Amino acid sequence: MPSPRPLFHDPWGDAGKRGEADVCKAIDEYRLVLATIGVDVLSGLNDETTEVTRRVECDPGPWLALCQGDQNGLRHCMLAEGRIRLHDFGVAGFRHALIEGLPHRITWGCISRLPREVAAAMDAAYRDTVVTMDPTCDDRFARAVADALARWHIVHVVWRLPDALKRDRPRGSATLRQQVIAGIDAFIAAESEHPVYPVLAETATRLARRLRQSWPSETHSIPYFPAYRRTASNTHR
Repeated sequence: MPSPRPLFHDPWGDAGKRGEADVCKAIDEYRLVLATIGVDVLSGLNDETTEVTRRVECDPGPWLALCQGDQNGLRHCMLAEGRIRLHDFGVAGFRHALIEGLPHRITWGCISRLPREVAAAMDAAYRDTVVTMDPTCDDRFARAVADALARWHIVHVVWRLPDALKRDRPRGSATLRQQVIAGIDAFIAAESEHPVYPVLAETATRLARRLRQSWPSETHSIPYFPAYRRTASNTHR
């Protein structure tokens, strides 16, 4: 197995033990990005970042699963007993299942948006499927969502935002800056539904506000998937 990349520098890294030095380095990188754009570091930030790291990157508990990773296209599939098995063996690994189990919020969601009611239906379907395998996960689902999206938020700040501060560039049907803001917004939205990480959420809110002040308006959001654009437009008038 290759050596793991630094914390929050690999969107599809395997879960595993991490030393205190690894966590401290990740916290320092997060704080450095905040300082670069003039967002204050709030008391409790280190503790919440450490908690996210422990619950997602180190020991996901019942949420540990073999994950495909990057979900773009169907080029990395196997057909077994008449069923398609989706595994991209370039980035597959054992990690927190909800890192890729919330595509409408954070992976597909950083390319095109889905209406809130569709996203809620996807959440419910995923939760119901997980609960059939492990009934104890029912009460833990909302917390697991918060953990996974907090982790994605840190990834966007530590790994993607420094690049986005230098320049924008296309990434699929969106741009890097659009995806960074969308990723931060996804975490903010999850915290409004089920507050778990208040300091990281407030930091994310301030960060998103500062980026919208600095970047052109076309980076502030991403469009809905074509199938939903007319419906979403009518809903939000």
